[in-house]
Amino acid sequence: MRIVTRWLKRVGSRAVDRDLQAEVQFHIDMRIETYVNAGMTTREAEALARKQFGDVEEAMNGMRRARLRSTRAALIAVTSASLIVAGLWLYRASLPGAPVLFP
Repeated sequence: MRIVTRWLKRVGSRAVDRDLQAEVQFHIDMRIETYVNAGMTTREAEALARKQFGDVEEAMNGMRRARLRSTRAALIAVTSASLIVAGLWLYRASLPGAPVLFP
């Protein structure tokens, strides 16, 4: 089980990094396009966009943390809903005259 988990983390983290890099590049490209449309050369626009965007690795770390928080919140929500459904099912099964699902 540990081998599978490690492999999934490695593969998953590479995929996440590619997604984050693509997202960062998208934002930089949008700024470049805006500046080129405003009359700057492509080289000037790219330099300004990268300068204004700041540290790419820091941005990616922030995005990783946000995704982790989002994933944790989703996991908590799914777990809570599952526990509520299981509790309601057990309550219903305990009522007199409730059908027996697994005799």
